[in-house]
Amino acid sequence: MAAFAVGLGLPYQIVQAHQSRPDPISAGRHVSPSGAIPTRPGATPASTRTPVPTPPPTSRPTTAPSVPTPTRSRAATAPPTVGPQLTAPAPGLIASYPIVSSLPNHLVTNEFAYWSPGNPARVVSLIWEMTSGSLFEQGGAGWSGVPDDIDPNATSSNGNDSAVFRLNTTRYDFGNVAVSFDLDNQGLVTTARTPAQAYDGVDIWFRYQSEYTLYAAHVNRRDGTVAIEKKVAGGPNPVNGGTYYPLAKAVHAVPYGTTWQKIKGSIRTNPNGSVTIDLYEDGLLVLSATDDGSKGGPPIRSPGAVGIRGDNCNFLFKNFTVSGV
Repeated sequence: MAAFAVGLGLPYQIVQAHQSRPDPISAGRHVSPSGAIPTRPGATPASTRTPVPTPPPTSRPTTAPSVPTPTRSRAATAPPTVGPQLTAPAPGLIASYPIVSSLPNHLVTNEFAYWSPGNPARVVSLIWEMTSGSLFEQGGAGWSGVPDDIDPNATSSNGNDSAVFRLNTTRYDFGNVAVSFDLDNQGLVTTARTPAQAYDGVDIWFRYQSEYTLYAAHVNRRDGTVAIEKKVAGGPNPVNGGTYYPLAKAVHAVPYGTTWQKIKGSIRTNPNGSVTIDLYEDGLLVLSATDDGSKGGPPIRSPGAVGIRGDNCNFLFKNFTVSGV
């Protein structure tokens, strides 16, 4: 393993069908084979904790319709068969991911849609899926909402659970690619179920196979660093069934507030079979790592989904694109 540090969609609809994926990550609440969803270590069980309401998106009035209670099971269902196809309007561009919503509270999709595939009230995106949290549209950008730890209903009118934000593409065929987006990190929070952690912030996911197998590039962290990690199934320190292996880390300040960062992360498999991940901010390379298999076994060479992870973070993003490298 080699590491290098520099300086420091589309119309959405309410449908019943949804793509079935193998147990994607839900941070501290992954789904076990039995269907049980444990909370973070030391957290109060969902059956006994009293949710602490937090304000819904402040700039978007929310209508609270009567909706069914979500259930945490994933039945195998057929994927959506209609909807516009993503195209490549420019050389090198594989896909662009607009943030669009037609709901009064501007919800794009949420964890309810993923865990309740047969519920007609769920809000489904054809290009995004979430295993935890809620994605809202705000001025053309994607927004986490003010994060809380409340399991959302079908429209996230009661809460958003975005303290644990897990968003990935419905496409799982991204191999050697660059992911680019603009990021506005508005600040960090804590909740009763999600106390402060050093890794709180925003990550990019690459080659996401499942909750057990992926690469993560930590863009903004509570501890003022950037980092690149690989997660593989099992290992000596399993988290949700997998162990994180650090590949690179460097000190890097986080510009909280109203500053938009231009973020880019790229991943490629090298001729010798190793995998290199580069992380850029505002056009400058801030961190690079090469996974040669010396940590956590062979590099992840198979294509997968890409996505954004957030922990205890109030953030917006826009202009999310995937390009070839």
